[in-house]
Formats: sequence, structure tokens, C-alpha cells
Amino acid sequence: MPIRYKFDIQKDDEDARRILMKYPFFENSTEVAREKLLRDTRILRCESGQILYGHDGPCDKVMLIGSGSVRVYVSGKSGREFTLYRVTAGEICPVNIQSACDNAGVVAYATAEDKLEAAVIPAHKFRFWLSDFAEAKQYLFESTFKRFVDLISRIRTITTHKIDRRLAEFLLRKFKESDAPRPLIAMTQEDIAGELGTVREVVGRRLQQLESAQAIEVGRGRIWLSDEGRLRATLDQT
Repeated sequence: MPIRYKFDIQKDDEDARRILMKYPFFENSTEVAREKLLRDTRILRCESGQILYGHDGPCDKVMLIGSGSVRVYVSGKSGREFTLYRVTAGEICPVNIQSACDNAGVVAYATAEDKLEAAVIPAHKFRFWLSDFAEAKQYLFESTFKRFVDLISRIRTITTHKIDRRLAEFLLRKFKESDAPRPLIAMTQEDIAGELGTVREVVGRRLQQLESAQAIEVGRGRIWLSDEGRLRATLDQT
């Protein structure tokens, strides 16, 4: 089934400048350089769940996020997914930049996880602009290198740590991010599997074990923390 792109893209120089100022390469550019880029910038707005680009599909725009987040992932023929990374305001997506600058099909999928607002620039315009400004090139290089190092670290964790430990570490990290009175994770087991590079059935079995140990409570698309000490104790067993 072809991917349906439902974007609201409008010209809005004020919002474009506000978003682009989140990026050091724009903030540190001259006013002439800023105005040159702003002329070709539009604002994209879409709802959570919207696919922004898909594997081997077109990617003719550079996207710079103002608010919301984007999940970048790969998906096999079986439908199994693996999250590569997330992109939030002030960050770039190396997959997007590489595809746009090389005029090639993208090698992953990207989906808006929250209501998204982003500045979008036609790829060919961005390439011309980029060729004129060394500061922008340096920023893109450093950001891409950091993302690459993070991804290697993630792959190393997946290949060297058992799923029990990876799941416990993931749950503890997500519980820490929760601002609910009782720490809560609002994710499906399939979503968690995609984060950990495994399958839903494996995650389901491990969650049941943790629930039996009274470390967590599992509901439909919800996981509550019951006892942090018990959950942390599982790290010593893996």
C-alpha cells in the first residue's frame, strides 16, 4: 500500500526564523545567509503518527524540527521494526540529510511521534546554500558523527546484553522520565520490542515475569512501576 503523506505546508517567515534559530548553523550565520535560506523555507505541521518519509521513497526536503519528535526506524518484510534514533527540536536527521543532499532514496522510515512543527527546505535549495557556508557543513558533520557514535553504542548494547537486562534498563529509564504520581510508561509491547530490537512475544514474556516479581504492573498499552528496588534487582541477575 503506498504511503499517504498528509502535510500542511505554509509560508511563514516568522515561524521559520523561530525554528531555524534553534540550529547553531543558522543562528551563527550572517543575516544575508539567513535571509537566503528563509526565502525557500516553509513550515510543515502534521499530527502524531504521520509518516514523513519511507524506505526507498522520495525525500526531496530537509526537515528541521521546531517542536515534537520524529522516530527514525527500519522495518523488515515481516513487519518487525527497529528504532535507530529520535530527532527533536534543534537536532538533525542524518538519514534525511544524506538522502536530500545525495538526491537518493531514503534508507529508513520516519514517523512523527507527537504533533509536529518543522521548517522544511527543498533539497536542491539546501544543497546550494550548504555549499556556500563552511559553518553549516561543520555543524552537519559534527552532528552526524555524534549520531553515528550513539548508534554504534546502541548496537553494541543489543549484541552484548541479554534482553532481560536491556528491558529492565529501558523500563527504569522511561519510568524516570515519567511525571505521573505513579511512574507510568504509555507504550505497547510491540513499540517496546521495536526499541529493543526484538519481537513482541519476547517482551510480553519478560514483562509477565517482572509483573510476577511484583516489580511492575502491566495493562493495555500501559506499564506502571510497582517496586523500583525489585526492578533494579533484576539487573544483578542478568
